Amino acid sequence: MRVDSTERSEILVVDSLFLMNKLSPICLAALSLILLSGCAQKTTLEPTPPIVGGDRDAHGCIGSAGYSWCEAKQKCLRVWEEKCESASAASSASSAAETSSDRLIGGDKDEHGCLGPAGYTWCAAKQKCLRVWEEECFASVKEAIVWELAQKYEQRIRKEFTVTITQETKTHARGKISFGGPGTPGGMVLASKMTGIWRVVYEGNGSVDCAVLKAEEFPADMLKGFCD
Repeated sequence: MRVDSTERSEILVVDSLFLMNKLSPICLAALSLILLSGCAQKTTLEPTPPIVGGDRDAHGCIGSAGYSWCEAKQKCLRVWEEKCESASAASSASSAAETSSDRLIGGDKDEHGCLGPAGYTWCAAKQKCLRVWEEECFASVKEAIVWELAQKYEQRIRKEFTVTITQETKTHARGKISFGGPGTPGGMVLASKMTGIWRVVYEGNGSVDCAVLKAEEFPADMLKGFCD
């Protein structure tokens, strides 16, 4: 059977409409799946950061910012910035520290008030406490011997006796004393600086306590002739 062009056109239109009717539900279903798939994707929510200051305590101190309540000062503070102690407590602590320091250094003052542990000794010649490595009590051993003997004899013989040093080290000295001018008979004098200040250990012509002199660590050559 022969089909003309008009009939062929009508057949194509009918077939096209038929296909559209068949495919439309499929397309709609596919479109629905695509839309549902997009909606089904999970949305990730960022956690909300805590609000600083939202944790005030009973006193209104913000713990998250490092503040805590100080009862002594009646306020909130950061302990690494400000100590929690009252002014009186701080003063007491300072006084206690000073007292402790005094006990450690100079807590055992001597009868003259000199702080021994701090290095001070009494210099009678200058009437004061001093550190001998900073200030000498006497300019020389001879000056020390003259001053001490003058004190011993009530200063009546300061101009009437002569001291001559015959042997001397940094800490010990031996010499002669004569009550009068040069050549006047006299005796021997020994002085020691073991305590930091020159002092007379022996003077005269009488008996000698060798144990005392050896305890002062006199060199053997200074004791030659009487404490060999």
